[in-house]
Amino acid sequence: MYMLLNNMHTQLNLPTQLDMIDLNDITHRFDEAINVILEPKLDALLGKQILFSSDEKEFRPLEGWDSKKYFTNINIINAIDETAIVAAIDSSCLFIGETADGSIYSAKCGLALAYRGRPIMHFKIGPMLFYINEDSVVSSNINKKLWRFVLFDTATAKRMIRVRIERLLQNEVCRLLTNTIILVDGSLKRSIFEDKQNSFNNILQNCEVNKNKLLGISKTTKFKILDQFASSLMRNKDACYVDVSSIVNSLTRNIIGKPLLVKLNNNGLILRIDVLKDPGESLGRLVTNDVITNGYPETLRLAHHISIFTRTDVTCLKSFILSKFGMKEMMCEDVRRTLLGTFL
Repeated sequence: MYMLLNNMHTQLNLPTQLDMIDLNDITHRFDEAINVILEPKLDALLGKQILFSSDEKEFRPLEGWDSKKYFTNINIINAIDETAIVAAIDSSCLFIGETADGSIYSAKCGLALAYRGRPIMHFKIGPMLFYINEDSVVSSNINKKLWRFVLFDTATAKRMIRVRIERLLQNEVCRLLTNTIILVDGSLKRSIFEDKQNSFNNILQNCEVNKNKLLGISKTTKFKILDQFASSLMRNKDACYVDVSSIVNSLTRNIIGKPLLVKLNNNGLILRIDVLKDPGESLGRLVTNDVITNGYPETLRLAHHISIFTRTDVTCLKSFILSKFGMKEMMCEDVRRTLLGTFL
């Protein structure tokens, strides 16, 4: 630390009044303060396993953690030879641009179907355009305070749009199909962004009436303790699952159904899957009627791929907006690049 500051002082030829500052004293105090914060905690790293990853991506150890947190009540998934349609739903939302008083978003939704272990068809819905501004408050049944976040926060607005179009599609699929396994991306829980006509309660009711199985599949979990327990399943050679309801319910209260840690095939990755009831039956029929690759249902993978935006989609949307509404495109600049330079 001292050498760095001393070299900076020499190289930069700092003004003479800075000579009155005792750099040795500053660096010594700084080192002491840092050591108080870090040293006791860093000692806990000795001999630990480590998994390096970036903030933007989620990684898991291939062979699991050497943890003492193991499950003994692991359930084997037995394939159930009963035919059923598997319907998977996913969506994506993109911020397109803004006007002086609002923002423009676009959303796409994907629906993929499989039967007896084979994909049979898929549908792409969209791109759809949404314009959110102050006038939208009048037609929305969302709490007005919450609407302010939707109006001024891009991430919240995209979340609201995705929830609403996914709930609409989920409700229609649950209402029109019978004896179907319906897969949705993410956990099964209610959302503050739902509308009354396509609420989660309506979806649950249609599932009950039409004998549909609803499964919420999450590739990762924010509850890191589950990754430690997942080692139990990784060491098992069969497709299997374990009930983690007691753990998840102790950490959150808005989950519907039964959360599980699941390995859908013998060499697959561990997923969190929420089921409404009968986990053995739901998972047994899923592995029979869908293609499972690396432990992930192929229908949900396909629904994801057909719902994401390509560069061509974005270019076409911008051209459509300009020509359809006679808008004038404004020149812009990258504020961070202008202020901080090109090293970002």
